[in-house]
Amino acid sequence: MFRSIGAALSELQRSGLETVFTGYDVLETEGARVLALIQGGELVDFARAGAEVQIVLDQTPFYAESGGQVGDTGRVWDERGLDVKVCGTRKAAGVWLHDCVVRSGEVTVGACVELAVDAERRASIVRNHTATHLLQAALRDVLGAHVHQKGSLVAPDRLRFDFTHNRPVTPEEISSVEDMVNTHVLADNPVVATSGVALEDARRRGAMALFGEKYGADVRTVEIPGVSLELCGGTHLRRTSQVGLFKIVSETGVAAGVRRVEAVTGAGAWAYLKELEGRLRRVAAALGVPERQVVEAASKVVAYRSELEKQVQQLRAGAVRTDDLRLEDVAGAKVAIVRASDADAQAMAALADRLGDEHRSVLVVVGGAANGRSLFVAKASRDLVSRGVHAGNLLREVSRIAGGAGGGRPDFAQAGGKDPEKVADALDAVPALVAAQLGGGEPMAERKAR
Repeated sequence: MFRSIGAALSELQRSGLETVFTGYDVLETEGARVLALIQGGELVDFARAGAEVQIVLDQTPFYAESGGQVGDTGRVWDERGLDVKVCGTRKAAGVWLHDCVVRSGEVTVGACVELAVDAERRASIVRNHTATHLLQAALRDVLGAHVHQKGSLVAPDRLRFDFTHNRPVTPEEISSVEDMVNTHVLADNPVVATSGVALEDARRRGAMALFGEKYGADVRTVEIPGVSLELCGGTHLRRTSQVGLFKIVSETGVAAGVRRVEAVTGAGAWAYLKELEGRLRRVAAALGVPERQVVEAASKVVAYRSELEKQVQQLRAGAVRTDDLRLEDVAGAKVAIVRASDADAQAMAALADRLGDEHRSVLVVVGGAANGRSLFVAKASRDLVSRGVHAGNLLREVSRIAGGAGGGRPDFAQAGGKDPEKVADALDAVPALVAAQLGGGEPMAERKAR
């Protein structure tokens, strides 16, 4: 939306202009003076209605994006009809840049204007920022002192916190962190911000630094007594109870050894819980049970579905057309070789299970074709595996004949190939391959080489 302003910033830097930030204590200011205007990347003397412009002021209550906290939005106006929307605030060349759209009137360099931060949006931001400090303290208490911030976002609708940790945070740990943060919220602890603190004194007291931030000789600290002490230039609540409610909504990994937590507070947390409540109500209605019985009812549905799937597989296995079924004795082992038609891998696996149950102490090899590909399934009884039969290795050789590859466990394996016309040839090779595994023959590769 707003163009690069590099050249204009260089001029501002040479001019030595500065902006005084008043937004720790107030959200409105009267009599702020316009120091500079940047439009289209150039310094200008005025901007009229419809213009996108950066406004530089001598003082401002608008927080400039920094340390993970987003910049403020709001309004600039005067009594002569000027009305400017502030879309965002950032800091550069020692001044605050207010990214604005002039809605009416004309703004000029040197004019005196009134300023107002969007108070509701700022309130949401500070709730999330103070909650971020509580979150870091809770994570360190629950997970360990190795937890350090690796990045953050403090926005009006959510907070995001990246931290060092080498594994996913468990649901139980998430619950403990939430409980701890909300306990501090309910304790109504004061939030004490102190400016002009010597950096060495702050570090000596154990103040935690913001990841990637550079600090001068004097710093600002934000302390929640007995809970947290951090170097922080952001805006905060007066007391922890103003957070209202804290709820973690996700926990994910973002890099090796770095985890990410996203959370909501206040009205955002209440809205999130209401949404969950609505989902629970809809699930309960779908299951036809009271909300308190949803877990038990869902467990029954899952169990019933699992049983139905087993029955379906059994029916599908029974419906498989076996074009060729032969039983052979190979080196004292019973081998059932089946050529199946119109069957997918699941149906073939179910058929192998059924034949294995019927014949016991047997190796079942099923081959067929579906969707222009060859398919193979093998299942070996436990006693045959103990004698040296390996279903996975067997199917690796079988599937090669049909232009494919595969493998699996000694007792069960699946494989596929590109050539459905070679299924019969592949199945014909099974006895020799089994004999080779049992020491009664030679491997297929050696037979082909002769």
